[in-house]
Amino acid sequence: MKRALDNGLIVGAGLLIALLIVDAGLSYKNTHQLYRDARLVTHSTEVLNALEDIVSTTKDAETGQRGYVITGESAYLTPYRAALKKIHEQIAYAKLLTVDNLWQQSRFPKLERLIAAKLDDLEQVVALRKKDFEAARRAVLTDQGERMMQAIREQISAMEQEEKDLLQVRFEAEAHEYRVAVITGVFASLLALVIFGGFIYLLRQNLFERSKAAAILEEQREWFRTTLASIGDAVIATDTKGRVTFLNDIAQHLTGWTEEEAAGEMLETVFKIVNEQTRETVDNPAARALREGMIVGLANHTMLLNKHGAEFPIDDSASPIRSAEGRIAGVVLVFRDVTTRREAENSLRERTEQLAEANRLKNEFLAMLAHELRNPLAPIQSALHLIQSQGFERDGDVHELWGIIERQVQSLVHLVDDLLDVNRIT
Repeated sequence: MKRALDNGLIVGAGLLIALLIVDAGLSYKNTHQLYRDARLVTHSTEVLNALEDIVSTTKDAETGQRGYVITGESAYLTPYRAALKKIHEQIAYAKLLTVDNLWQQSRFPKLERLIAAKLDDLEQVVALRKKDFEAARRAVLTDQGERMMQAIREQISAMEQEEKDLLQVRFEAEAHEYRVAVITGVFASLLALVIFGGFIYLLRQNLFERSKAAAILEEQREWFRTTLASIGDAVIATDTKGRVTFLNDIAQHLTGWTEEEAAGEMLETVFKIVNEQTRETVDNPAARALREGMIVGLANHTMLLNKHGAEFPIDDSASPIRSAEGRIAGVVLVFRDVTTRREAENSLRERTEQLAEANRLKNEFLAMLAHELRNPLAPIQSALHLIQSQGFERDGDVHELWGIIERQVQSLVHLVDDLLDVNRIT
């Protein structure tokens, strides 16, 4: 369940990130397109304004020329001359604006010819006015100038209509891109909200499962600590670096360290052990268990040096603590005070030695007793044989007593010989 939630969380986060990237890309594309369309609209507006300026400047030139013709005042020639100079710049600017529009570019040569003809006509009338007012007046009153101006207006009007049609297309494109951007943004936002909601749900489920697992782990850890604390032997646990993480009450009593004092200390500092005879430092079994990943027992005749100077003969074993994945997560050291056992062993050894000594003394006594008993039996037995060999005459009572003595002497000799044999075998 936890693995599935983790996988779902990862997938949800990936989808959310991917959606944000796609949304950012679409937003950039739409914004760029809207900016481009807006620039095209602005560009068309600038073209229309430039064409309108050409018409307006041409009219200004004509107005200045008429004023001079009517009044003869040279002051009217100043706006006339300014309009003549300005109109060429405006035509060049309009051509530059429409450089990307071949149709518009094809119209400019005709427009330039019409304007050039109009300006020549204006200049001729101005020159005529300087010589003959009446001739100039008659030239103005003809409709030639009006026809030229009408031709210019029609040419510019056609060019403006083309630009207006193009502007309408660009307006529609801009509106379309705006609608697409809005729809895309709304759709992406809704999808992002859905995925984000799913991500939040998975995140909450994951946090809930982690919290539940943490509570179970804490419960197991407390059970483990309670179990270790209730063990009759001393128990010390360390992390993978060999730093102390736990001591039960017996371990605290034997080492002289409290659990608070020992927490985080290196095991060699809390658990000092030496050889009982040589007093040399003994290789710590917990360190070996961490290195080798196996159960390690303590060598015989090991002495624990208490923090306060007390000494305890101990034996122990160290075992690595492994995680569910099989990795070493620490080591647990179990040891016990063997003072009572050592005293019992010493007492038994002394008793055995005493019994052996008593047995040796018994054997010596029996050997001595056998020799001491055999010494008087030899002459008695010899005396009996001597009496028998001399043919001593005896009556019935003496003969009977002599037989009793001889049998008892033989029996006593056999007993002493057996006693000597037992002593030799021992």
